[in-house]
Amino acid sequence: MNIERLKAWLPHLANIAVLASIIILIFQVRQNTQAVIAASSTALTDQSIQFFMAGLDNQIISRALYKHGAGEELTGLETAQIMRLQYLNFRVFENAFLQYLRGYYEENEWERYRKIISRNLSDPIVKAMWEGNRGMGFTAEFEREVDNLQRSHLK
Repeated sequence: MNIERLKAWLPHLANIAVLASIIILIFQVRQNTQAVIAASSTALTDQSIQFFMAGLDNQIISRALYKHGAGEELTGLETAQIMRLQYLNFRVFENAFLQYLRGYYEENEWERYRKIISRNLSDPIVKAMWEGNRGMGFTAEFEREVDNLQRSHLK
């Protein structure tokens, strides 16, 4: 009788095995899809950075950053160069934030970026860059995150 019972249960066991395989396959496809989305996001960020880097002049930026740090007056070109550089920085921050939301960054990793962003937002040039790109340069999620950082920094 044990053989008869085993024969009766074999189709059920086979169905359970097929179901388990399908669940594992769905999980793997989902992980792969998330990895592709993350890679696409990074690729778009890289394209944006390459485009904006074309307008940067390292000599002007070096001089402008030195003058800005020393509290000296900047020319319009120097200010524009620092703003462009900060825009690139914030695109990198945005990509890190999106990767954090997708679970690819740990909380403590994103917290380091949050501190840098918060510190940078106290700079008038960074503030001007941020306000000048609202609604068109960054995702709504990232804008909300930075706005929250800005509000908490003001307290």
